[in-house]
Amino acid sequence: MPLDIALELVRVMLRDSGAWCRLEAEDTFAVHVGWDQYLYISSSRPCEEAPARTRELGLFPERLDAEPCPLTASSRACGRTTAATSAASSPTRTSSPN
Repeated sequence: MPLDIALELVRVMLRDSGAWCRLEAEDTFAVHVGWDQYLYISSSRPCEEAPARTRELGLFPERLDAEPCPLTASSRACGRTTAATSAASSPTRTSSPN
């Protein structure tokens, strides 16, 4: 999927405009908006620069110890439950200053 379409899907999900999906790249990267309206971003590799860049944009990233939707091929369904993940794949939750 082209990046501009993926970004628009995330915007629609954040506005709670009736769309929901989990954007995933072959079990290496995922983005979704949770039931709590937080943006969850997961990576199979550390992304040390991402939280700093996110803060520069005026958002508040938090590293989570548990993945709300595990980044594995066998776990496609997403709910409110959490599962432990390794430090490398720890998700980041991002909130805005609203």
